Amino acid sequence: MKAILFANRDGTDLAPLTNKTCVAMLPIAAKPLIEYALESLIMTEIREVILVVSYHAEDVEKHVKCGERWGHHVEYVLAQNDESPSHILKRLGNTLRDDQYLVMRADMLQSINLKQFVEQAKQFHAPEVVATIDNQPIGIALLNQQACKHSQLLNCDSIKQANLYGAEQVKLDGQFALLDSLQNYFDTNFAVAQLNFSHLVINGRQINEHLRVGRRSKITEAQQGLVGDYCNIHPQVTLNNAVLGHEVIIDRHAIVKDSLVLNNTYIGEGVELTNAIVWGNRVLRLDLGAKVTLTDTLLIADLTQVGIGRLLSKLINQGLGLVLLLLSLPLWLAAFIFSLLSMPKPLFRRVRLVGNQQEISDTGQCQLRSFNSWEWSTKIPILRYLPRLFAVIAGHIRIVGVTPPTPQSQTVQHLQTTSIGLIGPSQIDIPYSAPQEEHQLAESYYVHTRRFRSDVVWLIRGFITLFKPKAWMPIKEENV
Repeated sequence: MKAILFANRDGTDLAPLTNKTCVAMLPIAAKPLIEYALESLIMTEIREVILVVSYHAEDVEKHVKCGERWGHHVEYVLAQNDESPSHILKRLGNTLRDDQYLVMRADMLQSINLKQFVEQAKQFHAPEVVATIDNQPIGIALLNQQACKHSQLLNCDSIKQANLYGAEQVKLDGQFALLDSLQNYFDTNFAVAQLNFSHLVINGRQINEHLRVGRRSKITEAQQGLVGDYCNIHPQVTLNNAVLGHEVIIDRHAIVKDSLVLNNTYIGEGVELTNAIVWGNRVLRLDLGAKVTLTDTLLIADLTQVGIGRLLSKLINQGLGLVLLLLSLPLWLAAFIFSLLSMPKPLFRRVRLVGNQQEISDTGQCQLRSFNSWEWSTKIPILRYLPRLFAVIAGHIRIVGVTPPTPQSQTVQHLQTTSIGLIGPSQIDIPYSAPQEEHQLAESYYVHTRRFRSDVVWLIRGFITLFKPKAWMPIKEENV
């Protein structure tokens, strides 16, 4: 007897997760869904497997290979997009020479004693015998050679509608998840991680009653959840009922609560996640119905796509900020003296500005994160904005970019790129007394034409501007 596994679902109901891979390769408790089907076959005497693939077929073949890891011999059949199992079985009819076949969906989760089903199904001597739990077909059937040419039992619509087509049924104890929505996929991950699905093999060591950890993952025992292989969780992270995939990195002070974080994802310092699915730079808030793509790699990032150039750019900006801070030490004394002359005003004024880093709002939308900065009381521009160098070192803004807006500014919603900086076209070329529209026009042009070479030019021009009157001419109060 051979087994025929179907791993060809298009998975549109699980988008955008299935934009990356097929349903059968989506992780359930840090393990690809198809592995559960292959592991269930180990308990039977079936070792010959026909695996039907379609969407992202290369992902399945790369992972399963010839099936030797599970003691199987796997051969592949490539199906057309949206081709139904009944049509595939009919197309394979002339090549199916065994008397019986165990057919099952490998893109749904079944937790049963598969050996028990096979033994009971053989006793019926019927052309079609389907496995059910509480009269619900679970995508597993035993078919004879003739039934393979017309059976509708494995079609997704038939399973959803609990249509048995008059077939004999074996009633089993166990659990079944159709995985036909993001919410169902989310809930199934936590149910499996909490060992609510019997007969399934869950990877990792059970550290305590609240924590299971995979191979070579670094994590403290005070956390709660399931952690996959090769994860690095900072000791100051808080995990509360979280399910993590493989190769996940979570930085200090991050809080992950009731959330699913899939493979190769970076969670940045201080990020808070609740009731979310995160994969790479995509965040799905199921409670709000929000789907957000983040571009700030300091917040959340796809570790398979973060380029070395972007990381170097951040390090270079922060390094230059530190160098400029050291070079500007004499100017700090001048800023202090000129601010004293503005008494009785306070020496410093705290301002709230918007930087390049992004965050997820309470409504699940992606927005630019604001931060606190300081300004000297003097009206001399070069002295007044010296404290913004600390914002460059902290990574809030770049060396070169548009003027940091306030959270109330109408220009915030138009900033689509990480281009907010200390110096730029508005600060260098446009007089402070010019209308606001002129400043916005210069900055808008910069945002849409920014390149590395142009940033170098603006950096050089900014240095030259230090020796020009504009940098030292007091700003009028209405333009401050």
